[in-house]
Amino acid sequence: IETAINIGFSCKLLTTLLNRIIIDGKDETTIKNRLQEELMRLENEIKARHEKQYALVISGDALIFALQPQLSGLLMGIASKCKAVLCCRVSPKQKAEVVMLVRRERPKAVTLAIGDLSLIHI
Repeated sequence: IETAINIGFSCKLLTTLLNRIIIDGKDETTIKNRLQEELMRLENEIKARHEKQYALVISGDALIFALQPQLSGLLMGIASKCKAVLCCRVSPKQKAEVVMLVRRERPKAVTLAIGDLSLIHI
């Protein structure tokens, strides 16, 4: 994840002004709980009119669960409130699934899937 963050800064997708939300884990319960917590926090901050901006960084291990139909809505709920989304250590299949999910939910979003890192600018 650190490498993905460093690459995000190098290509100027990330800035020090963006608050990073990091989702990583190897089991469904952990990922579901993290997604729910972060989405609730973001929604509360939006309601409170906080002017913060966010970037989501999510690992391939977490995407195994976050891309499942029962959790993909939570993932998109967070991603749509972020200036940038970085997916790191993802398989080619996961890259395709992320791009398809984003294109289905946000057809005008810009996506880029390269190497071992996928960048999404919503």
